[in-house]
Amino acid sequence: MIVSDFYITVLLYMGISIILALGLNAIMGSAGQVHLGSGTYAAVGAYVTGLLVKGLGVSFWLSVPVSVFLGGLVGVISALPLLRVREDFLAIITIGMVFLFETLMIYLPWFGGPVGIENIPRPVLFGAALSNSYLLVLVTVLVIVCSLINRNIISSWIGIAWECIRENEEASSILGINVVRYKIIVFGIGGCYLALGGSLQAIFFGNISPADFSFIPSLTILTMVMVGGIGTIRGSILGAILIVAIPEVFRFVQDYRNLVYGGILVVIMMFQPSGIIGDNSYLWRALRNLRSKCNKVFIGSEKEERI
Repeated sequence: MIVSDFYITVLLYMGISIILALGLNAIMGSAGQVHLGSGTYAAVGAYVTGLLVKGLGVSFWLSVPVSVFLGGLVGVISALPLLRVREDFLAIITIGMVFLFETLMIYLPWFGGPVGIENIPRPVLFGAALSNSYLLVLVTVLVIVCSLINRNIISSWIGIAWECIRENEEASSILGINVVRYKIIVFGIGGCYLALGGSLQAIFFGNISPADFSFIPSLTILTMVMVGGIGTIRGSILGAILIVAIPEVFRFVQDYRNLVYGGILVVIMMFQPSGIIGDNSYLWRALRNLRSKCNKVFIGSEKEERI
């Protein structure tokens, strides 16, 4: 069966959203750093890609690594002032970062002003521009790679250090964990993920503007992480899928779509604050109990066969 262009477009947006959610989840979920300005790092990736591909004629395949590197660099640089504050004050400063960067994009001539950068060309492979179908394959591969890298980092010593910092920074310092170093690392890695998502977003839409990376889009990425289950890779993936899919599912009630969408989010966060499949959610605990019962049944049957 041939998938229509509409569904391919939705799937593409889901994939890009997953990468963005994974980046913010690393900062907020893994290390516990409250960040409401994820759009800043995504904007770096998008604008660097747009300027290189359209302005300088650089290949997309070369512009992406540059965009990701600069996104990580901006993450590291922005971490330096953020290390001095925590929790509520950290959230306020990251909000200020979004408005500051948005203002720079509007008034500095290199970024195209309020209109932004238009008609960004698609990536070319073997002499032909990639269609949405092939771009979906590329995004799917990147989602898998990003998820595996994220999983390996979380299970490493870096991930353990992040978890300790998230739970208690003072105790982490007493245990010998260099809190400053690991905070800088998480902002750098999160910046790389978000810049990659922004770069793909620039290529997918072909047009970018400061409004695409303002405070509201940053809150949308935060919503993906919170709804799915903060601190988990599966939660970021599910949250991104739901936040993109729910408005499309309720498209038939166009006049009330935002009302239904907002109501669903409010209900989820009221009755399941840890997210739909977060570590402490009802659904995830039920799935773990079911898995435990299945393992007992399977192991029990194996023992009987051996006897």
